[in-house]
Amino acid sequence: MAYGLSASADGTNFPWVFIPPFTYWDGASVMVKHMAAELGGMDKLKGKKLGLIHLDAPFGKEPIPVLESLAKKYGFELKLYPVAAADMQNQGSLWLSIRRDRPDFLYNQGWGAMNPTAVKEAIKNNFPINKLVGVWWAGGDDDARAGGEQAKGYKSLSWAAAGTNFPVMQDILKYVVEKGKSTTPKDKVGEALYNRGVYNSMLVVEGIRNAQKLTGKKEGVIVLGNGNPGAASIDARQNGSEAGIKKYNEANGTNFSFEAFPDGSFGELTESIQKWTAKFGEKGDTLVAAIGTGNPTPIYQAMQEQVMKPGSIAVGSTDIPPAHQQAIADGWVQWGIDQQFYLMGFFGAAAAYGKVEGQYPYPAIKTGGGLITADNLKSGGDRSAIGSEKAKEDVCR
Repeated sequence: MAYGLSASADGTNFPWVFIPPFTYWDGASVMVKHMAAELGGMDKLKGKKLGLIHLDAPFGKEPIPVLESLAKKYGFELKLYPVAAADMQNQGSLWLSIRRDRPDFLYNQGWGAMNPTAVKEAIKNNFPINKLVGVWWAGGDDDARAGGEQAKGYKSLSWAAAGTNFPVMQDILKYVVEKGKSTTPKDKVGEALYNRGVYNSMLVVEGIRNAQKLTGKKEGVIVLGNGNPGAASIDARQNGSEAGIKKYNEANGTNFSFEAFPDGSFGELTESIQKWTAKFGEKGDTLVAAIGTGNPTPIYQAMQEQVMKPGSIAVGSTDIPPAHQQAIADGWVQWGIDQQFYLMGFFGAAAAYGKVEGQYPYPAIKTGGGLITADNLKSGGDRSAIGSEKAKEDVCR
């Protein structure tokens, strides 16, 4: 992330190295453009002097070839001020050289304690603070704080905005900071380096997501929550799920494991949500899918409480009541089984009545069983709506 060998951004030579969003060569170019803008145009660079304060290490030397090339092209003079690692906080002699050379602008390719020291030395030596610009690693709030009120006007390059007036930062405050889950003091949230860390995390997450999309997951844990252990029909759903995963592994060369636990989903909702929340914590990143045996609500509500995103794991369940349909539409659930409750109840009651009255028993009738996903959700929903209306009519008679 804006770190490392600038030349590695050339994909023809370094196909598997990525430096988003900028390189130190980019930073050097931006600094020269800023200097020109302050002076009134690129043509005003001729005869001016730019000083580079830099850590005397490969990182610090990165901008030098670009600045040398631009100095030759636009006619400005480049002065180099290397800082040994042992002298990060001891820059007195270096600033004597700066006072002697009188550069028009200073660019600081600094690191760590070197940066606040440079700000303090600029103030101490009466160098115009608005003419001192730091690379992004010299752009932390604490770098400027070192100079107190006199540091107002200090600038640094940056590629991530500071502040908390962004949706992601508001979510971090709401779901992490306010819930006591942050290791960072609240007053530091939104500062330059904190927001840079958020950006870095985004790159990591999206990189992993894209890698998974390109390659496909081949292993992980699939957890089933049994809402009523011991009930033959529910246990059959568990056994069928386990058998189906085994067959899928054999057919596709995958290695998904299966685990079932009593999730209480046929009972009290809050308790079931707590059980699924604990299960998410236990399995962590190994969890790839969660299956309900009739009620997926506690699964996706536990996901919401854990600030998981829709689709971060696959979720499905048998049966397809209206709430389940809405969860599919919203992306929290990926599939359901179209059981058609109205037909199940209607034909069940009719068969029982026929048996009591000594009539011929009803033949086996298929009331559903089709797979419902977002692609065919409307057709299943329409059938459910018709059944619900018929049930209301029958009740009201």
